[in-house]
Amino acid sequence: MLLSEKDAKTKWCPFAISAVRRYEDSVSTINRRIGSGKPDVDCFCIAADCMMWRAVSVTKDNEKVKLGYCGLAGKPEIEESKPAAEVTPA
Repeated sequence: MLLSEKDAKTKWCPFAISAVRRYEDSVSTINRRIGSGKPDVDCFCIAADCMMWRAVSVTKDNEKVKLGYCGLAGKPEIEESKPAAEVTPA
């Protein structure tokens, strides 16, 4: 899935880990909020700040747009929109 960096930063990352102090002398790590199943706020995608982020430029409405995807998830199929003159009728 191609996303803008802004949108990517709203997605949960399964590899992100957050430290939580449970007791005075211990710290645990979590990836989702305990009991809720929702992502911890520190476990969202960091987009271009991650070594796995792959940036691509696509043409959308005759304009270059910078998007990206998580390289760990594999390369998505990218279909660039073509100007009307290049589209051949069926």
